[in-house]
Amino acid sequence: MQLRAHGEVYSCRAHVSGDTLRVELDRPATGVAAGQAAVLYDGDTVLGSATIASAGVPTAA
Repeated sequence: MQLRAHGEVYSCRAHVSGDTLRVELDRPATGVAAGQAAVLYDGDTVLGSATIASAGVPTAA
């Protein structure tokens, strides 16, 4: 996944539930904010993109 144009690439896991895409990065990223685009890639192929609705550290259940 890439958070910024020409930015660092992050490995992640993506889960779709209804019309919601949840992305969990394998390592923390700084400066992630609502309104930014998240783009998912497989190599050079774009799998999809979404606008980030919220960002934060998941809490333990």
